[in-house]
Amino acid sequence: MDDTASKENPSKDFNKLDLSQLQGFSFGTQWTQDKGAARGQHREDRGRRDDGGAHRESGEARRDRRNFRKHADTGRPQPPPHAAAGEGGGQQRHRPERAPRRDFHPGAAAGPRGRGQGAPGGPRRDFRGDQRRETQGGERAHGQGERGGFFRGGFHGRHDAQPEQRGAYISPYFNVIFYPEDGGFSALAKAIRSSCRTYELFEIARVIVGKTDRFVAALQRKSPGGQHPGQPPQPRKKTPAAGTGNAAPATAPETGAPPPAPAKPPPLALSLPDGLPFENEDAAISHVLAHHLDKFFDRAEVEVEPPKGNFLVINKCGVTGELLGPPNYHRYNQIVQQHHAARVARMPFEMFRGRIETIRDPEVVNQWLEKMKKTTRYAWKLTPPAEGAGPLCFDSFDDARAYLLANARDKVVKSVETARLHGKLLDTLPQGEIRRAIEGALERQRRFPLDTANALRGRLRREGFTIFKKGSKGISYVCAVKRKFRVPGQAFSDSIGALIAFIE
Repeated sequence: MDDTASKENPSKDFNKLDLSQLQGFSFGTQWTQDKGAARGQHREDRGRRDDGGAHRESGEARRDRRNFRKHADTGRPQPPPHAAAGEGGGQQRHRPERAPRRDFHPGAAAGPRGRGQGAPGGPRRDFRGDQRRETQGGERAHGQGERGGFFRGGFHGRHDAQPEQRGAYISPYFNVIFYPEDGGFSALAKAIRSSCRTYELFEIARVIVGKTDRFVAALQRKSPGGQHPGQPPQPRKKTPAAGTGNAAPATAPETGAPPPAPAKPPPLALSLPDGLPFENEDAAISHVLAHHLDKFFDRAEVEVEPPKGNFLVINKCGVTGELLGPPNYHRYNQIVQQHHAARVARMPFEMFRGRIETIRDPEVVNQWLEKMKKTTRYAWKLTPPAEGAGPLCFDSFDDARAYLLANARDKVVKSVETARLHGKLLDTLPQGEIRRAIEGALERQRRFPLDTANALRGRLRREGFTIFKKGSKGISYVCAVKRKFRVPGQAFSDSIGALIAFIE
């Protein structure tokens, strides 16, 4: 009975838990702990280990087993190991024995990051500008600069770098040799004789290529079998060694047939009115017709009847703005080609055709008709007209061109193996491979005139000059007096004998 009554009416303190004993109980990691305090305590413990705690009770210095590169310049004073601790010597200290960063300068009186004595930190790549200049000068390689570190990224991120100096252009298609101009060489030879001095052969060569009016450039095509720059070398056939039983004769190939003759390079085209070389005859003829047509024809503007037809649109040059004509005009293609050759020859023809604009305006059509009322008439002047007859005239440029090439082609263009160009004409030479080849060769000879000096030897010997070498480097000299060696026991005059004795 009592047990039943106690279960139905329990007391207030029945089954009550005492939670005061669980205040110190921990369910796991204390995530709410102050991280800053823990980090400071960790650094303090690490500083005590570095300063010499339980690890240095024996008095021996702790050995650093970290793998770092020692700077090559061991003569410079190294920063003290406690330099990174700061002036105040606080608890936050940097490890002095840590491997140097990429911007660490062991020779400078600075902290571990190069900003000053005791500085806590600094930029890691504050020396990239100096390092780049030193690397370009050849003193460092692979991105290693004065401070002994390597960095990723190369030489990017700087805008004050000097442009890379490249060598002079070497043409894979033409050979160029410079010879002295006749008038200038005569004056030079006279000056050498009158001065009674000995000159270096290279100095004379530099004088000749120094100005364009002193030399003549000899241009010639390279052999087609020659290897162009940048082309991989051709593999050579292995020949059996001498003395073996299967040795083949060196003069005959395996098939027994003679070796094929090297292909002959195509000739150059020379413009006869001014002597400029071109790669083909078409380029030379176009140059003559554009610049020297007056030597073959007399041109005059005459009044003619305008073209007749139904013209609705007019094509206009998008480069020069000149009206070309309607596409249904029978001379339209001729006008387009003539305008391209005379006005925009440097632009490719297909690109020029893409720049042509079409205008549908009656006023523009009338403007073109007024323009076509005047035309250029070409009168042939090389052959005098017959008695009582007028000169031979052509109202079309194509007709005049065809007549010129049919009757006086030998006065327009000529095919040559070697073209000689005077230095004065270099500025008038059109842009192209020939001009680039000459300018590149001229720049190389002005730096080191070896080919020009070799071309001068024969010319100087024919003029009676003596060329000899002297010194350990074998420098060539030019003198107007032939040298004579003194024979032992040979007698000289008193003045010459005194001079020789003084020199000796």
